[in-house]
Amino acid sequence: VGDVVFAGVHVVANLASGTAYLESGRQVELRDGTLTIENTRAQPLIGRLKMKVAGRADALADLASQEPLNALRSIDLLPEDLSGDVTGSVDADIPLQKGIDRKLLDWKVALSYRGLDIKRPFAGQNIIDADGSILLQPDRATVQAKAQLNGLPAEMDIVQPLGGAATAIKRNVVFVLDDKTRARIAPGLNLMVSGTV
Repeated sequence: VGDVVFAGVHVVANLASGTAYLESGRQVELRDGTLTIENTRAQPLIGRLKMKVAGRADALADLASQEPLNALRSIDLLPEDLSGDVTGSVDADIPLQKGIDRKLLDWKVALSYRGLDIKRPFAGQNIIDADGSILLQPDRATVQAKAQLNGLPAEMDIVQPLGGAATAIKRNVVFVLDDKTRARIAPGLNLMVSGTV
């Protein structure tokens, strides 16, 4: 549901609401979107898309893996590895003709998630019941989350380079252990320590 406004060589497509039906059969809800083409005679012809998205984690991952974003190309995850609820926004250059160099395209996908589970180990770690956010950009993924990491409650602040970028890796992980959790992994410590550590 929306409208298209033409003003000479300037075009704006407004999306009030809609549904993206992906080839996999997954669906993503869309709203408050605009696709702006500043000059339809420009070469290369690139539009700017901004919209809000919502859906299941596998559907959002499927959408983010489509061209031109291809945001999962550097991550060892498939859409079907993810479950949970996700909302967020997409702000991306969209090529409107073939042969446009990907390096000319800028994009940003900002997502918030609740109850996110990764169904198989990621980088050797088991992650379930995550609440937090991920910001995907051409050169990096920035993750902030609270989750169960290998069965322990953890707070994560991570920056992972994408596409061979020289972005510095950051992996700050804090385990928050109460008496019960600490007794499970290191029972002797409860003789000396009580309370959340």
